[in-house]
Amino acid sequence: MRFTILMAVLSMLLLGCNEQQCLCTLNFVSIRVTVLSPSGTPEAGVNVQTTLLRTGEKLDVNTAESGGVYTVLDDGFAKMLDFRGDRLGVVGVKSDLSFTAEFVARPDGACRCHIEKVSGPESVMLAQQPNSALHAPGAGSGQR
Repeated sequence: MRFTILMAVLSMLLLGCNEQQCLCTLNFVSIRVTVLSPSGTPEAGVNVQTTLLRTGEKLDVNTAESGGVYTVLDDGFAKMLDFRGDRLGVVGVKSDLSFTAEFVARPDGACRCHIEKVSGPESVMLAQQPNSALHAPGAGSGQR
C-alpha cells in the first residue's frame, strides 16, 4: 500500500499538472558565440545584446563571458520562440569595435523545454565600424 501511494505521489511530481504532461531534462541549453579580436584572439569585455527580431524585444540574456565566449540565448527564452524558428539579431560593442550577427533558434518540441540553434555563426570577429553601426539598436546601451 505504501509503495502504491509513493508511486502515485512521485508520478504527480514528475508529470506536474500541465495539460501536455511534459517531462523536461535538467540540462540547461544555451547558444553561445566566440567573439574574436581583429587579430583573431578571443576578446573579453564585449557588451553583447540579443534582440528577438520578430518583436523587436531586447532579451535580458545573461551574456556572461568566459574566454571570449558569450551566451546569445538560453532555455529561459524557449517559451517565447516560434516553432518554425525565430531570427535573433546579436550586436556586440567594445570601444570602437563591433560585430553584428544573426541566429535562428526554436524550441525543441511541444513542451518547449529547451532551445535549439537552427543557424548562426560559431564565432564572430570585431571590426572597426562607422559610427552609425555602433549605435545599432541595443549596441552599447548596457541593457541586458
